[in-house]
Amino acid sequence: MLYEPNEIKISQKQLKKVFKRLKGPVCLLGGWATYYIVNKNFEKANGRKYIGSRDIDIGFHIDKNWTEEQLRKSKFITVIRTIEKMSFRSISFRLVKDFELDTERELTEEKSAKLPLYQIFQLCIDPVVDYIHPKIKNLLGFVPIDEPLLSLVFQKKMFTTINLFETKTLLPKTHVLLGRDNLFKRLLFAIPS
Repeated sequence: MLYEPNEIKISQKQLKKVFKRLKGPVCLLGGWATYYIVNKNFEKANGRKYIGSRDIDIGFHIDKNWTEEQLRKSKFITVIRTIEKMSFRSISFRLVKDFELDTERELTEEKSAKLPLYQIFQLCIDPVVDYIHPKIKNLLGFVPIDEPLLSLVFQKKMFTTINLFETKTLLPKTHVLLGRDNLFKRLLFAIPS
């Protein structure tokens, strides 16, 4: 197995908590998007659920013509601030929160520092944007991951919509996700339709 079962459980519980706080629509990417796209067919074919994910990847549209004020008031910045209020802290381009792996209990930085690394699961939320605005680092203190393929989701409407945890959620069309993640491509062809 790629991940510890508790890592996936913690990640999915936090995904639910985060999405319940965000006002939709929210664009889900990465492993959790893959999970919600393939799980039904995977489970039918294999008799078990698809693996899920450790990290949470959320996609955002950034207009390159926005002023600093428009960027400050954007959904992107609002979501980042909401996640930070949930005790996630910024480390490089990620938002991170520590959990005790065995108990699934949230840890403060101080409590994490007292435990051995093998007892800690660091859940990461990766904000991903379609364009890096020149003022983004000034507002956030970090530069998020950029994925130009996201413009296909937001500008060309290449997504499916699902209701996930009572939140309108955009899942990129499979070929957009394929362009972003070669692992997903290998997995998709391994799953019978």
